[in-house]
Amino acid sequence: SRFYPAHKVIHLFRDERPGQVNGVPWLAPVVLKAHDLHDFGDARLYREKIAGAFTAFITRNSEAGMGLPSKENSGDPANYPLEQIQPGVIEHLAQGDEISFGSPPQTDGFKEFWGVSALELSMGVGLSYATYTGDMSGGSFTSNRMGWLEDQRYFSAIRSRAIQPKMLWPITQW
Repeated sequence: SRFYPAHKVIHLFRDERPGQVNGVPWLAPVVLKAHDLHDFGDARLYREKIAGAFTAFITRNSEAGMGLPSKENSGDPANYPLEQIQPGVIEHLAQGDEISFGSPPQTDGFKEFWGVSALELSMGVGLSYATYTGDMSGGSFTSNRMGWLEDQRYFSAIRSRAIQPKMLWPITQW
């Protein structure tokens, strides 16, 4: 790392109050919520993988062998357990064997939870839900247009109060 004098560094932040010297990151109100939502998405993806796994359990009767072949049952394929289910596989079970299937976890409610979380994140950064997510399905043209106009006023204020005087003007002076 190298040392740079303060007059050669652009300190870009929004002034929230008069005389403010240091800024607060714009994502500070929502960074933990965004991390938790990311973790929830990962957990939900893993849950979907588990739900997509089609699991079968075979209960063998006492007469059929099981496990590794021995001298007595070395050539009989019925003595090997079914280890993998693939499309189109027909497995012949010995008489008395039963097969049962696991019940995968239910995978509902993700869209609603994500929508509420995205609404909280958008409010935390000061944007409308439609601008933050790009999802225009929740409103009419008029409400989306009003949200867009409000966002443009917000962006204009950031440009005129923070980006231009604290970043662009020092760059032009350099």
